[in-house]
Parts: sequence; structure tokens; C-alpha cells
Amino acid sequence: MNEMKNHYRDEEILKLNMSSELKLWEENMSFMEQEIGFYLRLLQKSSFFKSEKNVEDLKFLVKQLQDIHEMNSQNSKLLREYKLKAENIRECDDVQCENQYVQEHLHVKSSFQKHLKRSQIVKGFVFKYILENMQEVQHSREHF
Repeated sequence: MNEMKNHYRDEEILKLNMSSELKLWEENMSFMEQEIGFYLRLLQKSSFFKSEKNVEDLKFLVKQLQDIHEMNSQNSKLLREYKLKAENIRECDDVQCENQYVQEHLHVKSSFQKHLKRSQIVKGFVFKYILENMQEVQHSREHF
């Protein structure tokens, strides 16, 4: 079997990787936006939690989620702006031009990774709070 394989130059591989990373970041930011909204609504449902829940912890977590939401908005804006600029990398005809886009890509990547790490830490605290303060659901035998 004689197959032709595509051979890409290093610059083409770099552009493909940058493009796929950008798409992944956008998808993650979009999901995170929905996720944070869900957690905020859940934490505000008093019927979901025990009456003796820790209100100070709840207020702290809501504030942390609101901060993550704001950072998510800022990072989404940064990604949109970068995406528009990144289209111009195709017009580069020298290494210096490409390096400029690569440096900006690395800056955006670093910003995204820090945001993702911080949001995962906060979500870990939210999970712990929910598990510790959730009301037990009473099931009647008729439903089984």
C-alpha cells in the first residue's frame, strides 16, 4: 500500500498547534462560564443546604466564584482579541514576525493556564462545601 503522507514545515506545525490550542481555550472558557453560573445558582438555593450551614464560608465562596466569573470575562476578551491578531500570522514572511505572534501566544497561554488553575482550586472548595453542607434527600419506598 503506497500512501502519500503530508509533510509539514515547522512553521506550519506551529500555526496548526496554535490554532488548535486557541480553539480548546475558547471551548474551556465557554464551559467554565456555564459552570460558574451553575455553582452560583446552586449556592444560592437555601433549600439545598442544611439549615446550620456555614454562612461565612458560603459568602466567601460566592465572592470567589464571582471573581472567577470576572476573570473568565477578561480572559475571554483577551482570547477574542488574540484570535483576531493571530489570523495575521499567515501574512508573516519572516521569523521575527512569527516570533512576535509566538510570544503573544505564550502570554495568552500562560494567562489561561493561571486562570484555569485558580478556578479549579475554587471549584474544589465549592465541591467540598456542597458535600459537607448538602441536605440528605429523603426517598420514599414508593419511588423504587
